[in-house]
Amino acid sequence: MTLSIGTQTAEKNYPVRVSDRPMVAVIPPALVDELAKGASELRAKRLLEVATYDVSGFDVDLTGTRRTYARSTSKDKDGLEVSKWRRTTPDAKDLETNKVQDALFAIGGADVVEFVDAPGPPAAYGLDQPTAKVTLRFDGGKPPVSFEVADKDGASYARRSGDTAVLKVDPKKAADVVKAFKDL
Repeated sequence: MTLSIGTQTAEKNYPVRVSDRPMVAVIPPALVDELAKGASELRAKRLLEVATYDVSGFDVDLTGTRRTYARSTSKDKDGLEVSKWRRTTPDAKDLETNKVQDALFAIGGADVVEFVDAPGPPAAYGLDQPTAKVTLRFDGGKPPVSFEVADKDGASYARRSGDTAVLKVDPKKAADVVKAFKDL
C-alpha cells in the first residue's frame, strides 16, 4: 500500500490517495510537513508509553526468577476507587502503590537513542540473556506487551514485543528501569 500526495491546491491543502482505494482525500499542509520528516521522526522514542491506570498486572523475569504482580481495586469510605498492588509469586507481598507506579513510569522515561532496524543475532546486544524482561497485562482485553533490557560492551539495548528493531537506550535510564523492577 502506498500513499500518494498530490500538488498543493489553491486552498493550501494537498490531495492524497491510498494506492488500493479509489477515493481521494484532502489533508492540511501541517500533516505533509510531519510526513516529510521521515519515519525515524515519527517513531516512538521511549522504551514504551505506559498508562499506569491501564496496567492490571505484570511479570518480571530477573536472573532466572519470575515475579508476578497484580492490581486490585476497591472503594474507599468516600466511594472512590483505590488501587492496590500485590506480588503474587514467588511469594505473596503487598506493595506500596507509589513504588509500583514509579517502576511503570520509569519505562516511559527510558529514551531510545538509536534504532537498529536490521539487527544481528540477539547475542550481539546481550539480548540472548537479558538483564530483565517485563510483560505488562492490561484491562479491557488489550493484549499484553513486553520488553527486554540488556547491557553489552558498555551500551544498553532493548527490544519490544511486536517490533523487529533493537533499541539502543540511554544506559542510565535502562539501569533505572531494571532497578525499579528489581526493588519491587
